[in-house]
Amino acid sequence: MKIKITNKKKFWVTILLIVLVVQSAFIWISWSRSNTLWQQNNNIVGLYAKTNATTMDVKVYIQAAVKGIYSNQTVTDAVAKKVYIPEANLVLPMNDLSRSLFYHHEDTDSKTKTPVQFSFNTSFSLNRFASTFDQVPCAQRMAGFTINQKDGFITGGHYDGSKTLQDGRTLYFYSNATAGCNAYWGDYNAQAVVNLLKQAQSY
Repeated sequence: MKIKITNKKKFWVTILLIVLVVQSAFIWISWSRSNTLWQQNNNIVGLYAKTNATTMDVKVYIQAAVKGIYSNQTVTDAVAKKVYIPEANLVLPMNDLSRSLFYHHEDTDSKTKTPVQFSFNTSFSLNRFASTFDQVPCAQRMAGFTINQKDGFITGGHYDGSKTLQDGRTLYFYSNATAGCNAYWGDYNAQAVVNLLKQAQSY
């Protein structure tokens, strides 16, 4: 019997992996604290090397898990100067931000009554390492929207308004409002992503 792996199953498996990785981050924090104590006592070399290795392992695992979620990139038409999100039948104006977007989408679920939803991240964010435990939520998502139904899986985000498209669908926008994330995201923050998504047109 062949088991079909759906996008939703893949998504939740990836989330589980992130949870496991975050748990291992506690080991990193413990090592870091131990390393600080050793440095204060001039006992640096052996434990410091081991701490750095553990830290980098955790960072790589977190980055790999998040990248595994955002496997779709926007499609650029350089001639027409437009950027497409094919799964949503949406087109964005072409600029550095729209070309750098990666996204994950989930179809509607009749059992849980969750709407179609899209989550977005930038290439800059995806290619960074979370330096602290507090930065993990920043790495997971910047912004997103649901279609035709307010609230749903992205309820953890800050509601940022809605837009009705020419084809009759309504997009409900959400941004990651976790404190301290702007420094992690760099030039483009969650609000910049939401502002861009609000310019989307149906096709």
